[in-house]
Amino acid sequence: MHDMAPITGGCHHSFGCNGYEHECTNCPELKYFKSIAASQLRRHMQWKSYENLIGVAPSRWLTECLKKSSLFGGHPAYCIPNVVDTRIFRPLNKRDVREKYKLPLNTKLVMFASMQANDRYKGSKYLVQTIEKIASESDYEFLVAGCPNIELFSSSVRNKIHTVGHINDEGQMAEIYNAADVYLITSMAENFPNVLIECMACGVPAVGFATGGIIDQIHHKENGWIVEQKDINGLVEGLYWVLENEQYNELSMSAIEYVRDNCSYSRILEIHRHVLSFGMH
Repeated sequence: MHDMAPITGGCHHSFGCNGYEHECTNCPELKYFKSIAASQLRRHMQWKSYENLIGVAPSRWLTECLKKSSLFGGHPAYCIPNVVDTRIFRPLNKRDVREKYKLPLNTKLVMFASMQANDRYKGSKYLVQTIEKIASESDYEFLVAGCPNIELFSSSVRNKIHTVGHINDEGQMAEIYNAADVYLITSMAENFPNVLIECMACGVPAVGFATGGIIDQIHHKENGWIVEQKDINGLVEGLYWVLENEQYNELSMSAIEYVRDNCSYSRILEIHRHVLSFGMH
């Protein structure tokens, strides 16, 4: 599972609603015909009769949702993180990749994901507020892949945002991560974002909200900085803490080690073998 849809009456993320633990009646997301959610969940409930029904989710958060759901109650559920190819996503020479993509050589770069206005899931308004605040206080500049809506930012901030367009090649994406000094994520709903394990595999620490599986990935003051949702000042503090940290190289190495120990192909294969062995007994 990569979101909550299989265990709810239609929500990809319940945003705190626990209706999926029961019957999904009186859905808060529906203005009319609230019973539709309950009927959708009943369709899913037919799976419950299968003795070999097993749930797998990448984050501890979603695994716990599985265990509490009315659908999976009594069935096994396992947490198996997403995998990243550490042969591709690995540390590279930062100066070389910045020269290749014509990025500033002597400025700290904060990377973030392309987003749209009022994105409920990705917390775009909190990202904009954080970047506006730190841009007004520092000489940091910003890096984003894709085509962000830079009109969300003030003109003074737009001039500090470097875009590299859509990147479809994993090797190129690894180069872009390596150009950054820190990754900022402000998601309000998230499972186990690949973007974090990819950037960490490249040695880039992360700063973000304690949302879903992000809690599994960012270990506070070990490979980055994590704060409660909506805490803009906490994000700004975390960006300063990472970027001005005398032990930045240790943070970078800790990020690499986290991915190697938890999300590399060899580690995920080991977990799958364990689950298979457990299931057969």
